[in-house]
Amino acid sequence: MYHSVATSSTPAFSDFVVSPERFETQIHALAVAGFTSITMSHLAAARAAGVALPEKTIALTFDDGFLDFAENALPILQAHDFTATLYMTTRFIGGRSRWLAPEGEADRPMLSWADLETLAAGGVEVGAHSDTHPQLDLLAPQVLARELMVPKVTLEDRLGVPVTSMAYPFGYSTREVRQMTAHLGYTNGCVVSDVVSSGDDHPYSTPRLTVTGSHSAADVVLMSGRASTRQERTKALLRHHASRGLRRAGLKKKESAALSRSLR
Repeated sequence: MYHSVATSSTPAFSDFVVSPERFETQIHALAVAGFTSITMSHLAAARAAGVALPEKTIALTFDDGFLDFAENALPILQAHDFTATLYMTTRFIGGRSRWLAPEGEADRPMLSWADLETLAAGGVEVGAHSDTHPQLDLLAPQVLARELMVPKVTLEDRLGVPVTSMAYPFGYSTREVRQMTAHLGYTNGCVVSDVVSSGDDHPYSTPRLTVTGSHSAADVVLMSGRASTRQERTKALLRHHASRGLRRAGLKKKESAALSRSLR
């Protein structure tokens, strides 16, 4: 899982930014190691049908929808015959990343509708990442439904392609979030557990590995090429729940109301 492929960031957002040079070495190393890529919905469909995929199959995902995906990441992916799934935060298409104001990143340019039309026509899967990037497990049912439904309907209407994959903002979900995701017509949903996904994973709780600018090419190949142990999965689940609880408490006390008002 990637976010931004760019040359600069604020300190608070640096873990989510990989330089184009580092990204190129990571993707090149995956290609040399024999990996091939598919979209998240292709992965979900193959698993649902019981179709075995080649051992070195990966799904590359990019959250948020920053303009640097088209400018910096896509040419590198295309040079190695890799595809990707791009998760869009629809309220900010053609604008700036205003939800990242707490990290000092409110001005990062976002992809436009023209960009998305070109990407979708070129084989990049466009998925949903909510409308305004809230923590979904904090929302009332009617607000949750809107955050899940608006991006699906908006993207499908504008791009003319099915939108079947959802990446939950911050990687957090609950049973209610996953059930509503399925009810609204998505076929799969992604979390952030930092373990390698396997065929046993629930389609609406597909874990992803976070790739940062500190990961070397060898790190990325190693991360992608081995199955996570049961102990690693347990530890990742505990870390995930702990971070979710801390963020939930912080948002309830400080940020939720202010963020909601600023995005209206």
